[in-house]
Amino acid sequence: MFITIPQADLTTGVLTVHRAVATNSTIPALTGILLKAENDRLIFMASDNEISISSSVKATVDTPGGIILPARYLLDIVRKIPGGDIKIQVERSNWTASITWGRSQFIVHGLEPEQFPKILFESGSEGVKIGQSKIKDMIRGTAFAVAQNESRPVLTGELLEILPSEVRMVAIDGVRLAMAKAEISWSGAAQRAVIPGRAANEVSRLLSSDLAQECTLSATENQVFFDLGETRFVSRLLEGQFPPYEQIIPSKFRTQVSLSTQDFHDACERASLLSVDNDRTIKIEAKEDLLVITSSTPEVGKVREELECSVEGDALEIAFNARYLIDGLEAINSEKVLFQANGPYSPCCIKPSDNENNIYVAMPLRTLGD
Repeated sequence: MFITIPQADLTTGVLTVHRAVATNSTIPALTGILLKAENDRLIFMASDNEISISSSVKATVDTPGGIILPARYLLDIVRKIPGGDIKIQVERSNWTASITWGRSQFIVHGLEPEQFPKILFESGSEGVKIGQSKIKDMIRGTAFAVAQNESRPVLTGELLEILPSEVRMVAIDGVRLAMAKAEISWSGAAQRAVIPGRAANEVSRLLSSDLAQECTLSATENQVFFDLGETRFVSRLLEGQFPPYEQIIPSKFRTQVSLSTQDFHDACERASLLSVDNDRTIKIEAKEDLLVITSSTPEVGKVREELECSVEGDALEIAFNARYLIDGLEAINSEKVLFQANGPYSPCCIKPSDNENNIYVAMPLRTLGD
């Protein structure tokens, strides 16, 4: 292999795939990045057997070929090399790569490319096209609710559903649920997959916020595929039965409060400052056109905030872990939010006042004296 490539493009390729490199593996190839030159492109691949990333950039390819280079050193090397063209030449007799620029040179020992696992970056079936920014927003609006406790492994992932008219992502950690939706037009068969939480976060880093950029999304029985054009991402799926989430979302409410999303969020954050118990308890009272948020700790102090709002239905007194409310409100991309409840002990719902693309459900706390 002998190629010439701008330093910026080489750096971009390495940075794109390096997060899929295995940090602890008995398979040497998985601790490296595969560089493969063909058809005026340099392809980068990395995998830890759970997630895999492939990306390609333009390069002048004089001799096609490939090599696996240790990711740990390659990343530092390409970052430190000054801008300009870099030449990479591979010596097949001992699998070393000569990385040169100007009068300077690195010689790096690698592995033959055949040691890298064979990875399919295409599902083999038609995928649904959706804006990258939409998927990015959906992950942002749900990933925080993925379970951290591995006692139920399936809850450490997010449910992905591809339906005829929309894509859904759902996360549940046992005390709260976050769902995000985006409209699509899809004539294929419905698809359902549980993506590991880490994989969802990693692909979110690769997704563009540019509204014009599209992603082709598809799933098989054990893998999910994100085709972003020059970059492709594959993840294994989690096994197990995801809970029937639609049964968790209340359909009717005795109390509905409409108010500013930002005001509600900021008041909850301030109230949490004086809530030092393990549950970070804050109390909410809704009546007439007022929402009162309070918190107190005897040895620290207390806080009370009053927010203007519109209340429909019954008056309400309820307590929450402040973190759960704050997380849910941060996922709402709307100026106004609906806060809906059925009393002090039933799940409450938070969603944008102008659409139902994001729905967040949280269980209240049973405070002392209940």
